[in-house]
Formats: sequence, structure tokens, C-alpha cells
Amino acid sequence: METILLVVIAYFALAYLYTFIMTIVGLFYKEVNISKTDRKHKYSIVIPAYKEDAVIAETALTAVRQQYEKNLFDVYVISDQLKASTNKLIEEFGATVIKVEFDKSTKVKSLARYAELYGNNADYTIILDADNCIEPTFLNEINDKINKTNAEVIQVQRKSKNHNTGISFLDAFSEYANTMILSKGPNLLKLSSKLSGSGMILQSEIFTDLISTMNGISGFDKEMELKLTKSNIYIHYLDAPYVLDEKLVNHSQIKTQRSRWIYAQFDYLRKFFISGLVALFTGKLDHAHKVFQLALPPRVLGVLALVILNIVSIILNNDTVLNSILIVDLLFISSYIILFFLFSRKHKMPKGLLLEMFKITFGYIQAFKYFKRAGKEFLHTKHNI
Repeated sequence: METILLVVIAYFALAYLYTFIMTIVGLFYKEVNISKTDRKHKYSIVIPAYKEDAVIAETALTAVRQQYEKNLFDVYVISDQLKASTNKLIEEFGATVIKVEFDKSTKVKSLARYAELYGNNADYTIILDADNCIEPTFLNEINDKINKTNAEVIQVQRKSKNHNTGISFLDAFSEYANTMILSKGPNLLKLSSKLSGSGMILQSEIFTDLISTMNGISGFDKEMELKLTKSNIYIHYLDAPYVLDEKLVNHSQIKTQRSRWIYAQFDYLRKFFISGLVALFTGKLDHAHKVFQLALPPRVLGVLALVILNIVSIILNNDTVLNSILIVDLLFISSYIILFFLFSRKHKMPKGLLLEMFKITFGYIQAFKYFKRAGKEFLHTKHNI
């Protein structure tokens, strides 16, 4: 029993040692400028929208109102079951509406349809979610950053539109922590950033080639990360420009969204585990690192596991076990104290945060009810703002 427990503790020790290191390293993140040219690239802003009538108009409007040469960018909204009135309004803004209909809708299918029709119309493809908004200077800023970095693939920061409730505050904090641990820290160590599903910029040739090979239902950004790094394509992270992203506003959203994320994480770990090992032993550390990230415990489930491990360790009352779990606790607590302190300096904490944490934990547990469905169908998270 004690041996098994020590093996489990060792896993969490490695996971939270990684979290601690990347948190500290991420504090020193800075953008790298490689070169400087004045080339004006052409962009396609692509927005898949599945039943998103409540938010898509605002997103499309911020996209078409870019202060960039009008002949050097196009906006495409992929309309999957949007209302006719919504499609008409988007077209009046000046965006192109691509109407799609699938037996089982997924973001990959929508993006693949766009790629078939317009994939080679621009130098770079920008992918936004239907709830994302961008500043009028977004394209000017991203063009400048591409000229400075020669980047092929970029993930920009996703700032929260809303963090005034307990659940949206904690969701925004989760995004902040992920950015520090999975984007800023790795980039400073010359390892690829995570992709977040939106706020992604890819060279169009890379995007069209990549999307044609994909068929994932959940977590298409994870599949992108793994295939890009396997092909030795580096993923840059940028703090600016940023996209504004809607955070969770009710607990029913947790069940579907998190079940999708957790399923994708472990499904792609299973699919790419062998290629990760091969990459590790052949010197392709960027891809090996991406596979290793998938082995990290999901944040809330990791907390639950630590609580259980601490209780079991106290019951066993073994010095080696107790000392080992204490180290894991210190690594975990240190990392998240630093992250929470930095985040809360810029975001006012709402009341009832502790109660919200318990509700979210319960939502994660309920998410497992949707686990099988997440592998068979796209579980849509409805947006409200």
C-alpha cells in the first residue's frame, strides 16, 4: 500500500514541480524580436459560430472594424445553425457568411469547410471564437509582431470580458494560470506555447495543410499543438495584441465544457504517448514536452486528489509518506499563491469565492457523466454576453 501511495505521490510531485518551475520562469517572460521588416501581410479572420446568435454580431463587428488596409483582410463567419436574420446582419457588416450544415457539428469540420473555399486567400489565418472581441488595432499590432518574430504560429493572450462573479473570476484565473504555466514559461525556455482554441494565428499554408488532417471532436487545439510540434513548427505566445473572451457565467456550463477538455486531454495523451516517447529519445523535445503537458492533472481534480492523498497519508502515519506529500503540498501551494496574488492585483475579488470553488469542484465531478458523449459529439458551451 505504501509503495503504491509513494508512486502516486511521485507523479503529483513531478507535475507540481513542473507547475512551480514554469510559474517562476513565466514571471520573466518577454517577447523576442528577431528581425524587423515593414511587410504588410494579408489576413483572414475566421469565426466558427454554432448556434451563437446572442454574441456573434458583436464579434463580427469588431473584426470588420479593423484599422488596417481594407484590401488586406477579410472576415469569414462560418454559420452553423445561425438564424437567417443573424446571417443577414453579419453580411451587412461586410463579413462573408459561410453557411454549413453537418450531421454532427464540430469546429474542425467548420474550419475545414472554410479552408476548402478560401484557405489560400491570405498569408495568415486568424481563428476567433464566436464570443471573442478584438480591438480596432489588432491587425496592425499582429502584423508588427509577425514582422519582428518571423512567427509561423502564434497564440495571443485571451483576456476575460467578464470576471465580476465568482464563477467568471475563477474561470478567468484558470486562464491566467494556464497562460503562465503553459505559454509564458515554456516560451522563455524555447518550448512551444499552448494553443487555446481561439486567438490563434497560423500561416495559411500551414493551417490548410493541418486542418485537412484533423478529425477531432473535442479539444481540436490540443490536436493542433501536437501535430505542429511533431512537424517541428514552433508556437509563439504574445501578450499583445489580445482577444477578449467570455468566461463562464453559470454552473451548467462547467459540466459540458470541462468534460470536453478532460476527455480531449486524456484521449490525445493516449494517441500521442508513443510519439512523445520517440520524440524524447530522438531529441525532439518540443513535441515530447507537449505530450508531457497532457499528463498533468486537471487543476480541480488535482486538488481533490491531493486532499485524498493527505488524508490517506495521515491515516497511515508513515514518515516517508508524510514528508513526501508535504513536499507536493508546498509545491502546489507556492505555485498558486504566486499566481493568485498576481491575478488578484489586477482583478477585484467578488464575494462568496470559497463557495464558488466548492460549486465548481462539484461541477467537475458531474462532468464525468458527459465523458463518453464528449468523445462522440461536440458538447456546445452556450455564450450569453
